Amino acid sequence: MDERLVEAAQALLTGYDTALSRHLDNARVLWARVFERNRRDVEEKSEQLKALGNMAALIAGFSLAAFMQFDWTGFVDTTGALLPLFGLTMALTVGFNMIAVIICTLMLVSIIKTGQRYTSDEEEAEFMARARDFALTYRPGMRPPAPHRSFAAHWNTRCETSWRRAFTLFGLSIPACFANLAVAAWIKFDSSVPAAAIVTAIMLLSAAAVAWHHRKWTAHILTKDRLAQGAERIPLVSSGLPFDWHLKPATLPRGAANGNDPSQWGGSVGDGVSQSASEPRGAWPLRSSAPTSQSQSHVALAHPTSQVDIDMQARLAPSR
Repeated sequence: MDERLVEAAQALLTGYDTALSRHLDNARVLWARVFERNRRDVEEKSEQLKALGNMAALIAGFSLAAFMQFDWTGFVDTTGALLPLFGLTMALTVGFNMIAVIICTLMLVSIIKTGQRYTSDEEEAEFMARARDFALTYRPGMRPPAPHRSFAAHWNTRCETSWRRAFTLFGLSIPACFANLAVAAWIKFDSSVPAAAIVTAIMLLSAAAVAWHHRKWTAHILTKDRLAQGAERIPLVSSGLPFDWHLKPATLPRGAANGNDPSQWGGSVGDGVSQSASEPRGAWPLRSSAPTSQSQSHVALAHPTSQVDIDMQARLAPSR
């Protein structure tokens, strides 16, 4: 009898240790997702700043070179408004683009320097401790923890305004460049009105085309990523186990997107639905494209679960 009790106690302790190790492995998977998302965010913003800075520098250099090589010695009406207008448009083009280049360069250096702070050893240790507390104090409907700090939050609070300013200045430099070329045509072809008119008409058409494309893509480029993703997400069904963030998402019935009661939503994984409004900031769950059956969904973790978790799930099932 005593041997049976000892064996039962050993089996219980072994199952408990296995459950703790599985929770630790799942916490490491969560941290790996956070680390990878931070790296992708830094790379994405770096590429955006490089693209804008390089294009602004190219236009500024082109305008400055055109100004230095421009010859208006044969221009007759030197007292009119064309020469001052030419100088104004040239200065605006170079000035707008150079400011955009400086902003993008400084921001690029800043985000490369600060991007690694959010994946340091201290941040990982804090996150793992919070993940352990989450596994120990879990209740159905709770979401896994998310880091208090992230590069995305740093970008939204410190860099988003400067990025928008640089993008706006670059957008303003394009019509200034077209205007500069149109005025230069009237100075260069002062003896041929048709030639100057043709250049001006082409510049106007080009400016209209740029304005149309700029209006088409500006709203999408300047929309914050987290807001855009949040509008496209649908709530996940909670199966009642910790670290169930990877389960198959719920299917929204017809009319649910029109503001109906979320409690009426059904899913293919379980009955309870956790509303996205109650999720902590920064928790962006993965969505598995692999089909998950009803019988497997309650025990599908990032790693095989233990018998202790299965027994816990069986006890929690009547409450749902």
